[in-house]
Amino acid sequence: MKTYCCRDCGETFSLKDDLQSHVLHAQERTSVCSFCRKQFNSTCQLKSHVRLCHGGKPYTCPVCGKSFKLKGVLSRHMVIHTGDKQFSCGDCGKSFYHKGDLKKHKLTHTGEKPFSCVYCGKSYSQKGDLTRHVFTHTGEKPYGCSLCGRTFNRKANLLKHVNNVHKQRDTSHY
Repeated sequence: MKTYCCRDCGETFSLKDDLQSHVLHAQERTSVCSFCRKQFNSTCQLKSHVRLCHGGKPYTCPVCGKSFKLKGVLSRHMVIHTGDKQFSCGDCGKSFYHKGDLKKHKLTHTGEKPFSCVYCGKSYSQKGDLTRHVFTHTGEKPYGCSLCGRTFNRKANLLKHVNNVHKQRDTSHY
């Protein structure tokens, strides 16, 4: 039962919290989305809208220019510019920027392979390795070249293609 009603527009809500988060009509909407022209009461709401609805990446690294959808991901990225790999493996000494990467790496020493292929049963210590392996069964090629449309099963193969095929064409014009 919807018992909470907006006095301005008559829209009803089941929860009081939903009514409170409902945009108040009396407020002036000052932030406008450049993609769809929708208006928002704050730049925070606008950034969230762009990120979720238009796939925007409003957080840009001031060092290398790479953009991110979330502020936290930008913060995580920033450590690569310091060169400070503060998480070291006690078994082999290899260092990592992030604690999660060290945790994943340690599986290579324990022999633990928690990620198994549903098609053939082969197991992997890294989820990304399993994902790439599954493409061999499905034939999926999720990485597409934006310049010519050719698709690849690995991001590395796409990057190699772009560098070998399209970069050569660009330099031949100079």
